[in-house]
Amino acid sequence: MPAYAVSEEVGEVAHDLKKIRVTGFGNDYALFKKALPVMVEEREFYRSRGFEPVAGCGKLAGEVYIAKKIHCESLHRLDKFRVVFQVLDCKIRIIEVFFKGDKETEDKAKIRRYCAAD
Repeated sequence: MPAYAVSEEVGEVAHDLKKIRVTGFGNDYALFKKALPVMVEEREFYRSRGFEPVAGCGKLAGEVYIAKKIHCESLHRLDKFRVVFQVLDCKIRIIEVFFKGDKETEDKAKIRRYCAAD
């Protein structure tokens, strides 16, 4: 089985992270990034773990998912932040991170910009 790894975060992720003003969120996000490759390898558990394919973006390169059920210690175990990521050739690219209280859905234009199939 191939080994997956988080290969990059798009440039806008650093800006997204600055907008999330929750004490301790940086630690929660670091733990999520560390666990993400393991979760991606267990593909059959996506639905039960809150990973859903992103729909409505047209033809995309690779597989694009949104992680919805991420429990944060900093938010008293509430699943209030979302991470959109792409899986392509055993590499994971994080496209967007947002707090559900600030924004309800993912930015489909940003997803198309970074993941559009040629």
